[in-house]
Amino acid sequence: MKDFLKQYCKIVSYSFLGLVFAFASFYLIINLYHQAEIAKTFSVSISTDATVGRYNNMLDAIKSNLSNFDVNNYKGKLTSFQMMGANQKLTECYQELNNDVMKDFQKKTELSIVDIYQLRESFENNILGKCVVSDLMWFANATENKIDSPFLKQNEKMLNLYLNGLKSETSYLKKDLLNNSSYYFNTELVSNTIRNNVKDGYYELMTSYNKVAGLVEELSIWFQQETKEVR
Repeated sequence: MKDFLKQYCKIVSYSFLGLVFAFASFYLIINLYHQAEIAKTFSVSISTDATVGRYNNMLDAIKSNLSNFDVNNYKGKLTSFQMMGANQKLTECYQELNNDVMKDFQKKTELSIVDIYQLRESFENNILGKCVVSDLMWFANATENKIDSPFLKQNEKMLNLYLNGLKSETSYLKKDLLNNSSYYFNTELVSNTIRNNVKDGYYELMTSYNKVAGLVEELSIWFQQETKEVR
């Protein structure tokens, strides 16, 4: 009886190990298959896309509006310290908007969902985390920062609403990207969904980038006019 129980336990153990091995193999196959699917690329023409064109035009305008500031010759209503701070914050935003991730992205002729994920991560970390939260909120808190600018004070509420709205940008896209990282067999429907998310993600992200760039451009125009009046 004792030997029988030993043999029975061995059979159960081996059967369990076999099931674990079979499940692990099945899981690995699904994983590899899905990885191959989400790594597929789709042809794009980023360099000729109108959305990217508008974005680059705004960056050029921002750079131009900030380029002629000379703190030594500034004698306007705001203090030189405040204008130096404004110049620094807008310049930092310009640099974040024109970072290496965006530059490399614009050189691509094919896109995968991985590219969209990386660009979204860059937007969240560099644009939202640094430009919006660290730099642009300074302009939206003109009263608190004692910046005696009629333009900023009149638009303080609007700036706060706009910037707080930007903080939630790409949340929908993040959810879809995570869903596409699930492990399952891909059907044609799933493949089409991934392709659509690449396309939708691209345009949604560029819309978000353009929103931030547009606000930075508006503030750079204010800055340029504020400093131009006293040259």
